[in-house]
Amino acid sequence: MQEALIVAAGMVAAGLLRLLHRWLIERSRIQLVRARQEGTSDRVRVLPPGSVLNELREGEEVRIEIGGGGRG
Repeated sequence: MQEALIVAAGMVAAGLLRLLHRWLIERSRIQLVRARQEGTSDRVRVLPPGSVLNELREGEEVRIEIGGGGRG
């Protein structure tokens, strides 16, 4: 009986550690995305109207055009 309890406690502990690990990984990904977006926003703010900012994000190119008015 005690062996079964020890095994069950070990399995619960392993499951909790795995859950904590996944949570930390996802939290880190979210923080990285926020940091990238803040960096992009900071760069865009200092650009004059008519500027174009090209970035490569996760294998795809993102083009940001800084507008100075309507396009017709």
